[in-house]
Amino acid sequence: MAKPSSTHRVARYLEKQIRTSCLGDSLPSVRQVMKTCRVSPQTVAAAVSELERANWLEVRPQSGLYRAGSADAGPAIDTIEVLYFNVNDHLRRMILDQTPVDTSFHGDLLGALGRAGAARKTTLRLHVPEPGESDADMTHRIADDPEVRACLIISLVDSTLVEILNTAQVVYTNLFPAGFILPPNAVVNQADDVVGQQIEALVAQGHTHIGYMHTVEDDHYHRDSLLRRESFYRLAIKFGLSVRPDYVTFGGFAGETVRRAATKLLSHEKRPTGLICSDAHLPYIYETAKSLGLRIPRDLSVVGTDDLVEASDVDPPASTVRVPRLASIEKALDLLMEVAHGRTLRTDQPLTTDVRLISRRSISLARDV
Repeated sequence: MAKPSSTHRVARYLEKQIRTSCLGDSLPSVRQVMKTCRVSPQTVAAAVSELERANWLEVRPQSGLYRAGSADAGPAIDTIEVLYFNVNDHLRRMILDQTPVDTSFHGDLLGALGRAGAARKTTLRLHVPEPGESDADMTHRIADDPEVRACLIISLVDSTLVEILNTAQVVYTNLFPAGFILPPNAVVNQADDVVGQQIEALVAQGHTHIGYMHTVEDDHYHRDSLLRRESFYRLAIKFGLSVRPDYVTFGGFAGETVRRAATKLLSHEKRPTGLICSDAHLPYIYETAKSLGLRIPRDLSVVGTDDLVEASDVDPPASTVRVPRLASIEKALDLLMEVAHGRTLRTDQPLTTDVRLISRRSISLARDV
């Protein structure tokens, strides 16, 4: 892959100026472009000639650079690079080897990406770090492609990597960033919205002893998981719940880990009557409850997260809070086009997704334990 010259970087910068202007508007002067992009006048001249040939820019002697072409939105962005970070081996295989998409959250997200691209007639090219390649190396590799104009970033942990794209004049948005520090142009879930709906559904049925099974790992940071656990503690106090340290437990991702955690949680003499968990935990929680002689929802009410297939497959089907995959991608792609036309969201101004409770048959009136 050819490394872009400074000319390509200047061309990207001028393309962004063209998208944010109207036909006939003046554009930044050659001197301004030189200062912003830190390049020579010869490099600016080469980029200007490129855009002049494409009829997007006009050079008026003794006057400057002006927006030319048609009155439409400017140079089109018909291909978007999707940079996937924080992936495990299974997700990597799904992306790189085109293996069948599973029913996990990211499996659903990959399917939604395909549908969104087809609906917009836009090519979405997926990328993950290659073997031995760091996240920074992948970001440089994508930014160094002269044909790249825009990126949709998913699950970014290190927010400083966007500076690579900023320097390369590549526009981007961040969907579901996983790091502690939010990057610019982000679309996120609000932890309080997710956990708040889960707690409200249980409290409405009289539950005051509610457990929370999470997926927070000490050696692996994930923003949503950590913030939801923090939200549970905070909202439990707000709702006046009985918050016991042993009601909050790590369920992990493997079936046996979930079984052990559920057995410990549900074997208490004063066990919780309601439980919030991940949808992936549901089959093992149902199995463990049955082995302990507990019936759902008579003895234990359960509400999941993400509306995965597990929530509808268990018996009785589980209530869950849905994070809309396709709508979230559409919001991120819409924002990307706005960013391409001049909008920028600060790190304290993320867009939020609209989550909603899917009510099924796993919640009932609380009973004394």
